[in-house]
Amino acid sequence: NKCGGFAAYELSRSYAWLE
Repeated sequence: NKCGGFAAYELSRSYAWLE
């Protein structure tokens, strides 16, 4: 995994993909 900041960015992408 990347740094915390990047983690939130990746999570955002994952959520967009789920929608």
